[in-house]
Amino acid sequence: MRPPLALHLTALFLLLSLPACGIDFVASEEGTELIDKVEVAGEFTAGSDLTVIMTVNHAYPVPVHIACYVENQSEVTEDEKDVAFHERATLVGQEFLDTAQSTDRPLNPDDEVEKKKYTYSFTPESAGSYFVACITPAAPDNGIGRSFTVRAR
Repeated sequence: MRPPLALHLTALFLLLSLPACGIDFVASEEGTELIDKVEVAGEFTAGSDLTVIMTVNHAYPVPVHIACYVENQSEVTEDEKDVAFHERATLVGQEFLDTAQSTDRPLNPDDEVEKKKYTYSFTPESAGSYFVACITPAAPDNGIGRSFTVRAR
């Protein structure tokens, strides 16, 4: 059984509101009721393509917008730390999901349905400590993220 959504939202909000200096953000093994998992794949060297893989369990009875953002936390300035993560980071991909449909009964957000994977590619230009987060922009504390390191070429 998954922890309640409120627990995930509180934890993510706390992580995203902390200053980035000296803090290692790591995604939970469990996702939210909507975003099941976020992974990053590739060579992890500057100038190489990386892929964000987001797995979604879409059982929401309303349309949902999900967006994935990435930033090199090694390059975030003190002034930028005061700006919300999803407003300062780079958008790498987004989805606009229609209302989830079920043929036998109305769906609830925590219902398990067939999971869908979405992939987005990006190229980090410099080495550093990166953070990627996939969130619902209407409620930015609803999402999960993952830290990773990019090495110099």
